[in-house]
Amino acid sequence: MLTGMRSFARSKWAVVLLVLLAAALVFTMGNDPFSGVTGGGFVRAGDRSYAVRDANRILDDYVNRTNQENGGKLTRQEAAAQGVANQVVMLLQQQAAALAYADKIGVRASPSAIADMLANAPRFKDALGRADSRALAAFAQEQGYNDIEEFQAGFQDDLTNNYLIMAVQAGLKVPSILTDPFVAFQSEQRTVAVARLTEQTLPADPKPTEEELKAFYDEKTSLFERPERRRISVLSYSQDDYLDRADITDEKVREEYERRIREFSSPETRVVEQFVAAERKPVQDVVDLVKQGKSLVDAVAATEGVQLTELTVEPSDVADEGLSNIMFGIPPGETYGPVQVKDSWHGVSVKSVKPGVPTPFEQVADKIRNELQRSGAQQLFRQSENDFYDMAGGLSLEEIAEQIGVPVIQTAPIDATGRAQDGMRTTILPRDRDALTILFTGKAGDVTDVVEAEKDGFVDGEQVKIPTRSVYRLDEVVAAYTPAFEDVQDEVRERYLVDWRQKEAARIANEVADAVRAGGDLDAAAKSAKMVVLRPPRALTRAESSGLDPSLAAGIFSGAAGDISVVNDSNGVPAVLQIIAVEPGDPAFQSQVRPQMERQLRQLLGESALEAFQQGIQKDIKVRTNEAAVSRYLESLTATDQ
Repeated sequence: MLTGMRSFARSKWAVVLLVLLAAALVFTMGNDPFSGVTGGGFVRAGDRSYAVRDANRILDDYVNRTNQENGGKLTRQEAAAQGVANQVVMLLQQQAAALAYADKIGVRASPSAIADMLANAPRFKDALGRADSRALAAFAQEQGYNDIEEFQAGFQDDLTNNYLIMAVQAGLKVPSILTDPFVAFQSEQRTVAVARLTEQTLPADPKPTEEELKAFYDEKTSLFERPERRRISVLSYSQDDYLDRADITDEKVREEYERRIREFSSPETRVVEQFVAAERKPVQDVVDLVKQGKSLVDAVAATEGVQLTELTVEPSDVADEGLSNIMFGIPPGETYGPVQVKDSWHGVSVKSVKPGVPTPFEQVADKIRNELQRSGAQQLFRQSENDFYDMAGGLSLEEIAEQIGVPVIQTAPIDATGRAQDGMRTTILPRDRDALTILFTGKAGDVTDVVEAEKDGFVDGEQVKIPTRSVYRLDEVVAAYTPAFEDVQDEVRERYLVDWRQKEAARIANEVADAVRAGGDLDAAAKSAKMVVLRPPRALTRAESSGLDPSLAAGIFSGAAGDISVVNDSNGVPAVLQIIAVEPGDPAFQSQVRPQMERQLRQLLGESALEAFQQGIQKDIKVRTNEAAVSRYLESLTATDQ
């Protein structure tokens, strides 16, 4: 289990799932900060237990984040096939043990800390900056919680778990015995010269005879084999197909305008009182005094080192984004702080708010109508789901198409990579593994299940992902075959010339390398072969090698001083590499890369410390797992997309 955790901790996902407090701080930025779990089920430690819905919540969070970051279309089923679901179970085991241990030693995030964080989160405030319990309840429901109380309990667990992580990793220091070799390796300097081919290097292409081409064809017949191809039909529709069917009346547009009037108004102006100090404590003291009933003026007067200023500002007037969000997020009469801005600490109190001037309805009516139309289309698309699934279970693609008003599209015969015989690639193939299996291993007439996916689209000039619903049918299987020489003679000639150029380039590069190994000069040998010699303006280091061709970089940093070699770049083009000198790193450069190396090593040490901490917890806290329930859960994910 610990080995798996170590591997998991080094993955990109671990940042999302383990550094929970950092995620919670994203509140102020309006993103989804929660991944807490509650409930009982197949993992238990002490009084802590987790069930299928908790695993699904984390798995869905991973799928959603991955798709948002990479613009992908990863499904829950595909994530499970990659082993993510197994890692989720391990994470639940780890979290259950950690929280049970926290219960035992009396560590717990306080309810007041939770309440303050939620109360001050901008996403849970209404247009006037007041706490909006409906927004909080809606968010909790989106995250899969039954109510706000359950959501708060999950968030409290997240913070508690992070308290333990921070305690374990606090004060880690990387010893020089680890950093010195690492820095020396990364900063080692290599002086090299590389002879590359030019357009003049190779002689003119030969003119092969038909006999030579036929001999080449016979020798490399497999190059000309045509793979099995399949003709496929697809019925696919999305919410865009319902845009013209959404019933948007003028009354609805007017109601939406009134509801969002603040959005369509010029920036509001606020009169705020800002109090600033060089240290955090004086600002906190002022806030505490105000909460105890003192006026802000009296509280500042009673606190040394605090300067009070009254400002009349719009959002664009405040350079610091965090401070601006607070000034224009809290309601009139509220005092908030401390907030650090560069080297000083700030507190603010809002005296009054002057609303912005609304844009006339006529100028934004079309924009609102388009938004409502798209929203209505989304709703109609969702409502069509049951009917579409029912039709897909009994009607042909053509019959379904007639009923929903979209065409059936048929591809030219394509291979497993989606390419037709002319080399063009189709973009309509599904990413669903089960559907692809049917289409490329089944027989003519086979039809896939309904495939839920996404396509790229644009809304108001921005690229978005649009949900789609599709069914695919395998219409025809075109068997693999090898065309006769007479039918592909032009292709044979082109492949023959490519093969000849590759061999000729390798021959010339090796002759240049041999000449230099025999004591010749690289520049002279390259010039006679019509190659060009490139010399980097300064020595190369591994720490700065990211811009180099990977194949060339491997040769540069693996050889010894004086080595002469022929290295193929990532495109297969040969080059002659001469390693002139290998020297220790420059001390000034080492001082620049050392902090980065220390950060990387500190992360590795932190992972090891967490692993050791978890191992210690396991000796004290027993984790009980319902293996049968876990197996059923994992099997359900690989059997069908949930």
